[in-house]
Amino acid sequence: MPHEFELIDQIVAGLGKSEGLVLGPGDDCALTDLRAGHALASSIDCFVPDRHFPRDADAWFIAGRCFRAALSDLAAMGARPKFALIALTVETSDQAWVQAFTEGIRDTAVKFECPIAGGNLSKGPMNMTFSVHGEVPMGQALTRSGAKTGEDVYVSGILGGAARGLAQVRSMKPTSREAIHTLAETSPDHPLVRYWLPEPRLALGQSLIGIASAAIDISDGLLADAWHIAKASGTGLRLQASCLPEIGEIASSDDYELLFTAPRQMRARIESLRERVTRIGETCAELGVWLGDEPVSEFATGFRHFSA
Repeated sequence: MPHEFELIDQIVAGLGKSEGLVLGPGDDCALTDLRAGHALASSIDCFVPDRHFPRDADAWFIAGRCFRAALSDLAAMGARPKFALIALTVETSDQAWVQAFTEGIRDTAVKFECPIAGGNLSKGPMNMTFSVHGEVPMGQALTRSGAKTGEDVYVSGILGGAARGLAQVRSMKPTSREAIHTLAETSPDHPLVRYWLPEPRLALGQSLIGIASAAIDISDGLLADAWHIAKASGTGLRLQASCLPEIGEIASSDDYELLFTAPRQMRARIESLRERVTRIGETCAELGVWLGDEPVSEFATGFRHFSA
């Protein structure tokens, strides 16, 4: 059975060079250089089997899905990825599993230009934690608290696809990497692609700096996350059901799209953006969230970690 340090060496060797870091994996700390005039945006997410992903899935899928979900938080702030730290706990030193996991991390790091600065490996119930860090111009980060009355509300991409994808994952035999890659190229909105390869809207987030007044990534569901903007900004969000770009249940989680508000005078600039966004409503003075004329209770929808 491989020693833990052998597994660590296997992981580090499989990641490739950590470009953009002053000092990457292999020391007690990583060292990074942050450009003048920029702030460091940091987020951390913990993922557990059969709660955030099926335990028996290909480790490549697990790694990519979790890493992408973590990167979505940087997108919501308008940050450009700089580096990530990963903590992995596994019950056995399965070299094949670790190799697939490492490949998933490496492929995601390359795609989104987010090198791995370091990490930790331990024995125990399976668990993985991703700490992602990015840079954003000082004082210009997108937050949840800037929305004002009388602004437009937008969402990127489509809604509900990931939930449909999870239902398919549960009812189907395991899907190969090749099959998912083919689907991603031919049908990027396919539910299985939406579930296994969520697209953190990093480029969109960065392009919204100076345009959006507030933003959040939709990890817990559109309506639940709309409430976060409403409470942080002290305003209301009135959404129109007929405008929603959906292929499934809008209140479901794991879409990782961006929900944002913007002044009406920004409409032309938003329409010129390269990524797909849809105007779905407006902000109002009364605190809360509405779907059409129906008020949405704060805790009525969305993903809950401590519920069934």
